[in-house]
Amino acid sequence: RRSLWIVCLVATLNGLFFIWYQRPDWATQWTDQAGYRRLGQVLATTGKFTRFPDAPTFVPEVLRTPLYPLFVAFLYRLFGVHQLPVALAQTVVFVLICIAVWAMTRRVASERIAIRAAAATALFPAIPYFGALVMTEVLTTLLFTLSIWLALTTIRERGMGRFVWMGVLLALTSLTRPVFVLFPFALAAVGVVGFPLLRIRPRPGVVQWAAMLAAFALTMAPWFTYNYV
Repeated sequence: RRSLWIVCLVATLNGLFFIWYQRPDWATQWTDQAGYRRLGQVLATTGKFTRFPDAPTFVPEVLRTPLYPLFVAFLYRLFGVHQLPVALAQTVVFVLICIAVWAMTRRVASERIAIRAAAATALFPAIPYFGALVMTEVLTTLLFTLSIWLALTTIRERGMGRFVWMGVLLALTSLTRPVFVLFPFALAAVGVVGFPLLRIRPRPGVVQWAAMLAAFALTMAPWFTYNYV
């Protein structure tokens, strides 16, 4: 596993480099950060998911989903309202992405190719670039990569519990970045319709895909309820 440790070290150094590179612009560039900082700060201090906690009537947040602000709020509660702890935590998340890529690639290719895939991820500059900012990209990438890793293992082993966890992970990915909200339905459609057409075996049944969608819907339900209310 020495090669994997080296990959993790390279990813860490890459993340630290972009923290150093981005730090002078933290307060002047990337205005999207302001919304996440504000939501994280309010959640950390009041527990309310709003940017205007002192308004006479509750002002709901209509632009951003809650999981990433919760991640930021957790770090703010631990370390204070500062950007450096968030950037360092996201460097750790970047390392976890590399490990997830390695684990995922091992399911479909050799150990050598898995290490190369992880190394390519560690050297890919776009992920640590955003890791130095208070933005959703890095956490979303980890959650989506874990979802695909779990999908690869679930389709082969077909355990019902794994399908449920895959639905939960895909919901958490959507609650970080809502562009992924339709992905579980596309994945289930491919599983139910595409696998028989392509004669892929073994293939999960409709009940297992339905369990995945049910877990996804239940995990998303609090957010849908928040929007409805």
